[in-house]
Amino acid sequence: MAAGGAQAGGWTLATAIQQADRFIEELGLPQEGKPGGYGKEYQFPDDFTKLTSVELGRWQSRMEKLWSYGLQELGKEDSELQEIDKIYELKVGLRMAEEHGKSQGRMIKDILRAVAIKSDPDLEALTQTLVARRLRVRRLDVQVKIYQSHLVRLSREQSRREAEARIV
Repeated sequence: MAAGGAQAGGWTLATAIQQADRFIEELGLPQEGKPGGYGKEYQFPDDFTKLTSVELGRWQSRMEKLWSYGLQELGKEDSELQEIDKIYELKVGLRMAEEHGKSQGRMIKDILRAVAIKSDPDLEALTQTLVARRLRVRRLDVQVKIYQSHLVRLSREQSRREAEARIV
């Protein structure tokens, strides 16, 4: 079963996500749109001293947009992952109890967990979804940290220039 369809008694994860989206909307907090015009890659400058003040400002603006949009998306992904994980753990626990009841004797918990997952195609699919979602959150978290690091480096250059201008 796909993560969007994970359900418990008529409740679905997709419905919960929609409710969370509506909650943010009702608070009047506009969501930042996806930054455009940047392409799939960018070449971050190696030497900031060669940038004009306008170029430095553009890079700061670009990194701020990417960082804030990345944070927004990370928040969505992470909150959805947490809910998928809760559903997953509940389903695994129930399936483990079923498998334990079928077993002759004691089984190591990790083996029982693996047997429970492997014996249920929906649970196996949910396991794959969970792994993919965890990977997405980790990669998005790293990317957001890269944007933040770039922004800090640009800010330092701007501060250096301002301090230098005061000395002259």
